[in-house]
Amino acid sequence: MSELAATAVPRRRNAAAGPRWAARFYARTPAWAGILAIYVGARLITTGLLLWATTLSGASGSRFGHGASIASFVTGWDAQWYWYIVVYGYPTVLPLGPDGHITQNSWAFLPVYPWVSQVFALPFGNGGWGVGAALVSLVAGYLCCLVLFRMMRNRIGRMAAVWTVVFFASGPLGALFQVGYAEVLNMLFLLLALDGLIRRRYVRLYPLIVLMGFTRPGVLAFALMLGLMLVVRWVRRKADPLAGREIAHYLALGALGVVVGFSWQVIAGIATGVPNAY
Repeated sequence: MSELAATAVPRRRNAAAGPRWAARFYARTPAWAGILAIYVGARLITTGLLLWATTLSGASGSRFGHGASIASFVTGWDAQWYWYIVVYGYPTVLPLGPDGHITQNSWAFLPVYPWVSQVFALPFGNGGWGVGAALVSLVAGYLCCLVLFRMMRNRIGRMAAVWTVVFFASGPLGALFQVGYAEVLNMLFLLLALDGLIRRRYVRLYPLIVLMGFTRPGVLAFALMLGLMLVVRWVRRKADPLAGREIAHYLALGALGVVVGFSWQVIAGIATGVPNAY
C-alpha cells in the first residue's frame, strides 16, 4: 500500500503541474498580453489549416481550383460580395433569373463591414481591400477575446476565463477570425452590448444596436432578448429593484432594435422600388 501511495502522489503532482504553471504565468502577465498570446497561437494554427486547404483545392473540386492561395479564401464567398459593395455599391435595378424571380445580389449583405474594411485597406492602395478585410476580422477577433475575458473573469475566476478564451479563439469556426466575413465584427458589437447590459450601462447599447443592425442580421433577436429580460427583471423586482429609468431604457432599446431590424428591408425597397428587394 505504501509503495502504491508513493507512486500515486508524484502522478497527481505532475498532472496538476501544467495548470499551476499556466495559472502562475497568467497571474503575472497583463491580461491583454496573455490573451494576445492565445489569439496569435490560435491564428497560426488556422493559418496552417488554410495553407493545407489550398493544397487540396484543385483535387477536391473546390470553386477556387488549382493554384488557390490563402488570399483566395480570405476574399472568397461572402467576402466577394462585400468587395463588390465597396466597388460598385448597391444596385437600384435588381437582377432577375429566367423564372423572373430576384436572384442573389448585394442587398443581401449589410454595409458596415465592407465600409470599415475599406478604411483599413486605404494604406494598401488599389486592390488592398482583402488585406483590410482580414485586418478588421483579426483585430475584431482579438477584441472579442478581451471583452469575453473581462465578462467571465469576475464570474468564474481568472484562469477559467482564460480557458474560455482558448476555446473561443481556437474553436471549429476559428478561421472566421481571419477571412473577409462580417461575423467577427458583429460578434464584437454583440459582446460589447452584452457586457454593457450586464453592467447596466444602458447608454452604451444605443450605438451598438445600430452597428449590429447594419453589420449582420440578428438584431431583432437582441430586441426580443431585451423584452424577455425586462419581464424577468420585473418578476424579480423585489430581490433586484427595477428603477423606472431602467424600464425606460429597456423599452427604448427594444424599440430601437425593432426599428433597426426592419430598416434595411425598407431602405432596399425604397432604393430599388421593389418592396421585397431584401
